[in-house]
Amino acid sequence: MSKSTKDLEYYASLFCQVKRGKITFSKYKEYSPYKPIFLLSIIELIENKQISENKINISGSEYVDLKQIFTKYQRILGGQFKDKKSAFHQPFENLKNDKYKDTGEQFWHLELKQESPKIEDIKDAEGRNRIKTEAKLKQLVEYGRFDDELWEILQDIQSRNYLVNVLMDTFFSDETNTQIDDTLNTFDLDAEKQNQEVTDPKNSDKKYSQRKYVVRDSLFRHSIIHIYEYQCAVCRLNLNIKPIDIGTCINIVDAAHIKPLSVSYNNQLSNGISLCKNHHWAFDNGCFGIDDKNYSIIVSNKFSEECLTTLESLKIIPMKSYHEQKIFLPIKEKFRPNPEALIWHRKKHRI
Repeated sequence: MSKSTKDLEYYASLFCQVKRGKITFSKYKEYSPYKPIFLLSIIELIENKQISENKINISGSEYVDLKQIFTKYQRILGGQFKDKKSAFHQPFENLKNDKYKDTGEQFWHLELKQESPKIEDIKDAEGRNRIKTEAKLKQLVEYGRFDDELWEILQDIQSRNYLVNVLMDTFFSDETNTQIDDTLNTFDLDAEKQNQEVTDPKNSDKKYSQRKYVVRDSLFRHSIIHIYEYQCAVCRLNLNIKPIDIGTCINIVDAAHIKPLSVSYNNQLSNGISLCKNHHWAFDNGCFGIDDKNYSIIVSNKFSEECLTTLESLKIIPMKSYHEQKIFLPIKEKFRPNPEALIWHRKKHRI
């Protein structure tokens, strides 16, 4: 494959196909999540400009930052692997074995130190061609890097978001995450802790409010649309599309923050609601609010609806027809919309 074809879809396809080990002794028989979490963690480092060149130096601060991010998402997304220690070096080294099936080209490369043996000559105590410990990784490897083409693609925010969602859809969907409820609970508790740290008046460090969390945002969206059963809470629309060559589906619904993240720094699931594109826009612009006691829709009287043809012929349900209709709610009460956030939203838009 020529370099000119190494585009976003090429790398999305490679990300979907990374090889993962399987633990057969677990009742869940889960596949290792390390490589997808490793890729997600690097993308978050790029998002926050914690790495400025296409290198993860083993002796550099970016290696320490990457390990911290990896450990955080291992705890949330790791399933049976979430509490395992000394896991970070495994994807750092093993990702080099993932190659494009037609040409055998890698997308992750290791640069060894000058005194190190050739990569194919490195053996562990069992004679296997691998770097078994983090200490050995630090001894042998100078840095890891992506293809130059992939690095350039990852400088674009839309491409980063796309690849994050590809990884989430492929490896942490309902079909692959047999412990989805545990993931939801862990994520929600982590979001609650972060919210408390940011909003605590005694905490002068506001780094959480300024840093971008592209993976956390994707986790929030995937969690919200899961607990709302992949449908709009207002109109119940549930539509999926499957892009060519990508083994995942894209759902039409969004995860809307009730109280904006820029105001609340709150990614708890009770601060979210699943809405289709139309009703997400309408909610954000104050066309309707939600009653904090019975979760019924309160339509604002500050807008008008017009259509160039009859509503009956298009089978369109006007926004005002949803007035007093109850929204679809998550089964678990703790994930239902936070009353305080609903009150805040109605006051802001004077509904």
